[in-house]
Amino acid sequence: MVVGSAAEEEETRLCIKCGTMNPLADYSWKQWQNGKTRKCVRCIRPTQSKGKFAQQSKAEERVFAALPQLAAAWVEQFRVADPGCFLPTATILKMFMQHALGDRFEEFAERCTKPATRAVQKNLKKKFGATLIKLHKKDRGEEVSWYGLTADGLDGLVVQPMEDESMEQDRVKRQKSAELRKHPTEHRLEEEAQAALPGGVSSKYTTELLGLACAPALLRLKLYPDAKEMTESFAVFAAVRSHLRDDFAPNDREVTVVCVGDGVTPRTAALFAFRTKWQCIAVDPIMRVETEDGSWNGVSRLQIRADMIEETAPIKARKLLVVCVHAHVGLQQCLDVMSWESALGIVAMPCCNFYGKLKLPEGEEPIAEFDDSGVVSPHRLIRVYRRKP
Repeated sequence: MVVGSAAEEEETRLCIKCGTMNPLADYSWKQWQNGKTRKCVRCIRPTQSKGKFAQQSKAEERVFAALPQLAAAWVEQFRVADPGCFLPTATILKMFMQHALGDRFEEFAERCTKPATRAVQKNLKKKFGATLIKLHKKDRGEEVSWYGLTADGLDGLVVQPMEDESMEQDRVKRQKSAELRKHPTEHRLEEEAQAALPGGVSSKYTTELLGLACAPALLRLKLYPDAKEMTESFAVFAAVRSHLRDDFAPNDREVTVVCVGDGVTPRTAALFAFRTKWQCIAVDPIMRVETEDGSWNGVSRLQIRADMIEETAPIKARKLLVVCVHAHVGLQQCLDVMSWESALGIVAMPCCNFYGKLKLPEGEEPIAEFDDSGVVSPHRLIRVYRRKP
């Protein structure tokens, strides 16, 4: 029989995650036997199986089991607050956790947050039912909420989150409701066109395509192999419509639009040809040219050139619009082969290593520069320039 102080000490084992020596009470039986893979209960992520946290100490299990009953008695102190007055949800939750955990608040607070939240919410709904008012606000990914409740001694914690914005928000809401009643279909289409999809992408250009009279022709000509190419062309058209319409009206026959790097088919130039009365030129060395005069599938006012822009024949126009959608060329190289008389407009959507080249020299800032959420591509930056002689 071995006699000594070491034999009398309680046996401990090393947790491989937190690096502390812990006794048997701090391990599950399985982890105690696991040899090199053992982890103490504090380092094992709890699971949500059947609403219970696994691998918890006896003390934690007792605390979590008592939360619903404690919450049922604790929420009795609350009453419905005056209109416009609210208590922050975070404040209510913290008060309950301090009440339920007492001296062990700091120890259990992080792991107790979710079950405590469920217990409080369930009992508040049970007590107040339909009279319970809850506000939500999401700002830059952070969600804040309030309950329309108060209690004795909590007057100093009551806030009025709607005080500054409520009148304006109510006015906008009433105005939208009135418009919806007058024109339900138009209102729905407008909302859908502006709605953002998961990942920050909008469906507005798909909605716009479906409403065009020329949509069957665009699809029949197989201009767009995928949504990416379609949304890029529609985005630059929308940029012209929004920022250059004063000088480049759709029915102005003096305008010539040159689409540089348009692809194997004149995707952007054809869109302008169908939706305006302009002369439209598509330039790309990989363009498929099947006619001697540069016409393409009988589309009026559309000319295609299978050239590099630096080597193409000079282009002259009274009003010139240059469009570069993911073109692998510098903007100055494009302008070197072009001349204009009264107005020059540029819409550039750079990609790859051409963000610094698809822009005018310093001193000529774009009149607009923005990311278009309707473009199904990570390269969705659009720059718009206007120059007059």
